Amino acid sequence: DRYLVADYTKPGGIYEFTRAGKILWSYAPESGEGMLNHPSLAERLPNGLIAANDDYRQRIVIINPKTKRIVWQYGTTGKPGTGPDHLPIPDGFDLLAPNGTTPTHPFTG
Repeated sequence: DRYLVADYTKPGGIYEFTRAGKILWSYAPESGEGMLNHPSLAERLPNGLIAANDDYRQRIVIINPKTKRIVWQYGTTGKPGTGPDHLPIPDGFDLLAPNGTTPTHPFTG
């Protein structure tokens, strides 16, 4: 009975809430390096961290829900591209484990 969603706005946020609508956790900085610009996907990883794509800041981020800080990112913030460490509006991601499985999608991967 927990749901995790991305708020596709600027500034955007990531929210976890109950079926009754009670917000249990949120990440929504309004400015600075941590601000999200149109995040369109968020997923809790097996280790408890939260991955999200930040579409218009051209990056995939991993957020530590305990500290509410970005602890890793791929993509150069605000600089679209197709070379190393650049993404052009990343609109999705998937986690691939070392053994070739997709642990966040056990039934399809």
